[in-house]
Amino acid sequence: MFQIFGRPYLEVHPLGPAIRAFLERHAGTGSEDATVAFNIVDDHRVPQSRENLLLNSVGTTGIGAAKLKEGFTNLFKSNIRGSQTPDFILPVNATNRVPIRSGFEGDGLQPGLSLVRLLNLTGLERVCRNYARHASGEFNSLEDDKKDFAAWLRDKCEAGDAELERFIAATLNMLNTDRKKQAYQPVWATLWDEFEPFLDHPDGATRWRQALGLKPDSRPCWYAVLKYTVGEVGSLFRPTLLDADWSCYHFPSPAGMPVWRGGCTMDCRGESDRPLSEYVHQQIDHTLDHWTSAGGRVKLGLMDDPLGFQEQRRRHHDLMVNRFGETARRWRL
Repeated sequence: MFQIFGRPYLEVHPLGPAIRAFLERHAGTGSEDATVAFNIVDDHRVPQSRENLLLNSVGTTGIGAAKLKEGFTNLFKSNIRGSQTPDFILPVNATNRVPIRSGFEGDGLQPGLSLVRLLNLTGLERVCRNYARHASGEFNSLEDDKKDFAAWLRDKCEAGDAELERFIAATLNMLNTDRKKQAYQPVWATLWDEFEPFLDHPDGATRWRQALGLKPDSRPCWYAVLKYTVGEVGSLFRPTLLDADWSCYHFPSPAGMPVWRGGCTMDCRGESDRPLSEYVHQQIDHTLDHWTSAGGRVKLGLMDDPLGFQEQRRRHHDLMVNRFGETARRWRL
């Protein structure tokens, strides 16, 4: 018997040979690929309707390891990353919609509950340079392609309070405009009350990134903290691995957890005694108040994760079992 997305199959599944190739680490595959392959086996949150979309992307015959990985990433790029109507908001993903409640009783999140996200300013070079060619103001000097973006961004982020506020306001306005032309989905968020204890950690944005389970970049990154409410988002969703691209840093939440709890972040430092809740939603317009209400924080995060992703996953798995019981135990990480 073989299992795909938590569903057992008595007959051969089209993805079976590719999954086995990854798990057995055949030539051309590695440990990160094997981890994602096991997530495909185990992620019970992916409904049959979204599995069908994946099969449409990769085909139903002759699916080798390379073809599965390519089809998986292509589906993410077309149906999630660059889509104004990503799959996770559509009826095919209805089982992962987080219920919103107006009263104090029942399951779900209240509209006034605060969310938080990290905005990676370092990752905005393309948008900033493109905006500089069509608008005046904070980004003018980036019209020169030879202008060093990292140095320019450092000067902006280390400026005085008034200048930093102008830069953040201009950046949010830029993103509000750009998202209507070029989608970049999804937004990953957690609950403010859960994340707040990390805000004043001595390691600053390095610890922020680690607590949220964000994969290390190849360079240090400047992060801004944005705080907003469930009601401002409109619709919130429990994430699946299909919303995370081909990433070994995503770890499916245990079966039996209610949808409103969302997913569980994997602490890249392996020190947390409880996982943070994680959700995905479409891009929204952000205001300066979303930044100032979070304390007006902008800090540089380093990418040093001494444990390595396999040890991170092992510790995260042990944490899941300790918190949620044997239903969270997996036979492979």
